[in-house]
Amino acid sequence: MIRKAEKEDIDTLVDLTVLFEEAIDEIYQGDFGEIEINKDVIKQIMIEGFDDKYHTILVVEDNNQLIGFGDVWIYPEFGHAGYSAYLQNFFIKKNFQNRGYGKKLLLELIDIARSKKATAFHITTSFKNKKAIALYKKMGIDDEGLLLDKVLTYD
Repeated sequence: MIRKAEKEDIDTLVDLTVLFEEAIDEIYQGDFGEIEINKDVIKQIMIEGFDDKYHTILVVEDNNQLIGFGDVWIYPEFGHAGYSAYLQNFFIKKNFQNRGYGKKLLLELIDIARSKKATAFHITTSFKNKKAIALYKKMGIDDEGLLLDKVLTYD
């Protein structure tokens, strides 16, 4: 089952986010340096996201257990003469992958973008994330540009 996340889900979502960060680190093989996972920071950011009208988090449940999540930000963007949707995070626990959950979650997130009149749906991922790229392409999402990143560090 896919549903909108509730504030009661936050602690479980934080734990899933830790698994997500570990999976990212495994895929990127340390490209971004040492990833510091701070559950308190994750939780605070998540709480702030719940209160943002442009942000929606969906969760995936299997037998009343949260097994995945995805979130989309939908912003007014004058360059698109409307709204643009940005898939921010997308994760299904490893032992639940390849069962259709990711496809269903992505379709629900796209439907949210459509319901809010977004004219574009943007996704970013690493070239190394072959599984995600395969899913996105299977869903008709093509590479339209190049996203350049700079990791910001603070002393």
